[in-house]
Formats: sequence, C-alpha cells, structure tokens
Amino acid sequence: RNKSRFWCWVNTYLVFGGLNFQIVHHIVPEMSVPNLQRASEIVEEHCKKGGIDYHAVSPWQAYKEVYIFFRTIGRSVA
Repeated sequence: RNKSRFWCWVNTYLVFGGLNFQIVHHIVPEMSVPNLQRASEIVEEHCKKGGIDYHAVSPWQAYKEVYIFFRTIGRSVA
C-alpha cells in the first residue's frame, strides 16, 4: 500500500508540477520536494484538529472548480 501511494504522489507531482503540494509549499516554501508528502499529511491533520478548513481535492476536481469559477465570473461580467 505505501509503495502504491508513493508512486501515486510521484506521478501526480510529475504531471501537475507539484500543485498537489501547493498548500504546504506556501507554508514552508524552502522545504525540499521529498518532504512535501509527509508535511502535507501533518498540515492536514493539524488543520482537522484545529477545526480549520483544509480544501484538498484531486487534480480533476481542481480543474472542475476552476472552470466553474471562471465561468461564473465571466457570466457576471458579461
């Protein structure tokens, strides 16, 4: 299981350029890539304990949310 999880995040990192770790990157920008996976788990756990909304979605869900957002903005301007 851990091995498949590792390859899952590596592939996501390679395809999406690290956007899967954007939250952690903005908290600790100098952190090296190999540590981002574990740090993201720690940050998510900390947010849950503190009642802080941690909005992390799949890349495809992120594309969908951005598309809907831009479509909504575009319609409000037109």
